[in-house]
Amino acid sequence: MRLYENNDLQNMLTFLKNKPKEAEAVNAEIERRYNEVLLSSRDRNALLSVIKSGYVEAFDRYDSDVAEQFIHITEEVFGEKWHLKEQGSWTILKG
Repeated sequence: MRLYENNDLQNMLTFLKNKPKEAEAVNAEIERRYNEVLLSSRDRNALLSVIKSGYVEAFDRYDSDVAEQFIHITEEVFGEKWHLKEQGSWTILKG
């Protein structure tokens, strides 16, 4: 796992807010982990709330573990394919 700054997390959330299909893949992974009892209902609800809000400040309402889980889940869904482009926008590398 690479190190992420707040700006990185904000850009990831913005990416997911603008890409419903990719956001749905992340939400599905959150639900899978919850159904397999790998994620508590509190953490599940926190993650879904942060993604829905689309703002990094939403992480401040929750335990720091929620941000770590968000990073792990998005890396699992997209592999290590997150790629920071110019102007702070995110994309997913293909292949």
